[in-house]
Amino acid sequence: LVQLCEREVDRKLKIKKWQEDWAVRNAELIKFKKEQISSSQQKKEDVHHKPGLKETEQKHQLEEVKVNVDKWRIKEEKRMQAVLMEKKALDISLLEKQREPLLKILQDKNDKIIKMKDRQHNANDIFNQTVAKVFSDAVEKT
Repeated sequence: LVQLCEREVDRKLKIKKWQEDWAVRNAELIKFKKEQISSSQQKKEDVHHKPGLKETEQKHQLEEVKVNVDKWRIKEEKRMQAVLMEKKALDISLLEKQREPLLKILQDKNDKIIKMKDRQHNANDIFNQTVAKVFSDAVEKT
């Protein structure tokens, strides 16, 4: 138990040291990201507080800011995913090949659900057609 506690303390100290080293090495990146965030927030505030702009222009500018933030977020997610894959020594193309059968199974399942809903939606028509085929003599008499 004592060794476990010591290992955890050592691990946390190493992590803290690594984070501090990383922050020192990547100070420009951190500064750049903070500037991006602050500039996007400033743009949002400017859009909301400019009295001279029409409402449509404000909406357009606000939408543009949202799009830029979304693009940045997607880009960062891809970068983080690539870093994790590299760190874990995983091959993305191999993972995609292994994922294909699972995606096919999911697609087949979704197709079955769609067909089932379509059958349920058209149940009355199917019933009437079946009755007409099976009991064609009775239907003709009436």
